[in-house]
Amino acid sequence: MLMVRQQGLSPYNLEIGDPVRRVRRLRIHPGELIETGRRRKLTLRQLVQAVEPCTFLLIGEEHSEARHHQFQAAVIDALVRAGRSVIVGMEMFDRTKQYPLNLWTLNRLSEAEFLEQSDWWRQWGFDFALYRPIFEVVYRHRLRLVALNVPRLVVRQVAQQGWVSLAESERMGITALDLSQSDHRQLFNALMSDHPGTTPAGHEGHIDPAHERFYEAQVLWDTAMADSALHYLERTVPSPRLIFVILAGNGHVMYDVGIALRLRQRTDRLIASVVCLPVSDQPMEIRASLAHFVWLPPAGR
Repeated sequence: MLMVRQQGLSPYNLEIGDPVRRVRRLRIHPGELIETGRRRKLTLRQLVQAVEPCTFLLIGEEHSEARHHQFQAAVIDALVRAGRSVIVGMEMFDRTKQYPLNLWTLNRLSEAEFLEQSDWWRQWGFDFALYRPIFEVVYRHRLRLVALNVPRLVVRQVAQQGWVSLAESERMGITALDLSQSDHRQLFNALMSDHPGTTPAGHEGHIDPAHERFYEAQVLWDTAMADSALHYLERTVPSPRLIFVILAGNGHVMYDVGIALRLRQRTDRLIASVVCLPVSDQPMEIRASLAHFVWLPPAGR
């Protein structure tokens, strides 16, 4: 999801998400990594210790921010060094590209070969240099790498024609979309209210069909990524040391109402989330329910 900010409304300070934490605001200073529930500053090592019971760790990002990807790579590396068996799932690839991801894990492709075989530029399109730290960590430790998304053509069709336009054979095993989550709708509306051609559902009693189809596409995106992760785990030898790190845009991670919600609907495995905030040289006020952990990268370092 693109991060489109509504004028005067910060998507980082919505009163949604966890009922206990949503009533609290936190002030975070540049360079701080905060555990929102306990309102304490953490080191990277302490973050790894805090997620020890978790099977899933979702780390949100702004796709064009290099500092976020460096942080994601550092977290993955720290988890490996702490003895966790790490799987890395990425929003950036759809399921049809799993084979070249497997080859990257096995160190059988050069970077140039990987970019070609994974079709990086059409799959994602952002400068690969932004993401290189993540792929270097995966390559160095030979970590399993998982394509989480469904093909963009499928998502685009839902955005344009709705979920009902997909034949059952085109739904990639996803049986239904849960469109009833009010907190998720509120986040979606806050992020997308300035998007051309859409108006928030329910605005002045009118539901814009284009906005509703776009919302269905977003729910499909979240549901599909959760579905991919869970199916991969079903084929993985169980281990108490296993942790599945999911890298996705902040819109899929914030308030635990995106991918995390779709995971919780199908598993009781523990899930933690990290949101990487925009780089800043000023303190930032957020809602404590934004994520379990929040990092504010400092400017100019």
